[in-house]
Amino acid sequence: MNNDQLTPNTIKYFWKKSSHRVQETNHWNNTESTTQAYTAKAAYRFINNEGLVKTTGQCVDVNSRYTLIHKCFTPRCAYRCLIFKNRRAAYVIEFINTFFMFIAISILFGYIDITYSYFVGGIWMLYPITTLLLSNSQIMERIWLRSFLPWLQMYVSICETYGFCDLCNWNRRICILGPPYLLCQFTIINSDSVFLRQNERWRITSQIITSIIFKIFILGSIRLGYIDNLHPRNFFLLTIKPTEFYLHNASLFMSKSVSMLCLLLGHLIFRFKHKDKVYSLRTHYTLRPNKEWNKINRQFRVKKKKSLTIDVKNTRSILHTFDVSLNKIF
Repeated sequence: MNNDQLTPNTIKYFWKKSSHRVQETNHWNNTESTTQAYTAKAAYRFINNEGLVKTTGQCVDVNSRYTLIHKCFTPRCAYRCLIFKNRRAAYVIEFINTFFMFIAISILFGYIDITYSYFVGGIWMLYPITTLLLSNSQIMERIWLRSFLPWLQMYVSICETYGFCDLCNWNRRICILGPPYLLCQFTIINSDSVFLRQNERWRITSQIITSIIFKIFILGSIRLGYIDNLHPRNFFLLTIKPTEFYLHNASLFMSKSVSMLCLLLGHLIFRFKHKDKVYSLRTHYTLRPNKEWNKINRQFRVKKKKSLTIDVKNTRSILHTFDVSLNKIF
């Protein structure tokens, strides 16, 4: 502010602002936690050795345009591909997922010729591809590189898919059932990295519900013998003594499918309880004694006090040149 703009009102404003900051500084002395306890924080700020303020446990300034589309295509092509994010395209994509899973079941039961497996499987691939291309690269990096849970889920999904494909004797049916089993879980994980508004998160919930129904139906059909031309067999030797024991492809598929159902049910419950949060994006808590947290907070107070001291000195230097009685600047 220039000296010509100083008035009694502005001087009053500066003094009031400075007094409030002094009160804040005095209040700091009574805000420290007891040193006899511990505190766990998921996100906090700290000052590094270079004196810079850093944050941990947060995804700050995530640009919604940093998607894989913008990395793989030209800006013009990427802009056209963003059509898949609008509401109409969302309904089409979800319809493809649900409808072609129904077609896959029909082919599996023999109601539709198995030669259509390649076509149905190829069309269904549009579902995971669009989700992958719309995923934010910053969020994806944090999901897949900062947590082991997505890799654990994919391990269970791969074992489940392998067990079912081996149960089908690796015939053409794997073209319609292999991708839904393997890539559906991959798509659900990556859905958290797609920038969706809160009123659009029903898409993730519908994906989970469709996957749960699909898995339960296939499990029940195999258990009750409704699916023909299955080939149960032993394919991996586990123990030699006292008796030889093999891993069975049907037992592998059944056990991993039940595990995936448990994971999906937990994910679904999370979605209903926390509609504004993401499931796959995880962070870790930092557990420290309150004495250490107080030390970090004290560093911020010292840093802020220095900046406030500079502001007060600048305000005093400006006010010192102003005579209130004469309303004149010297």
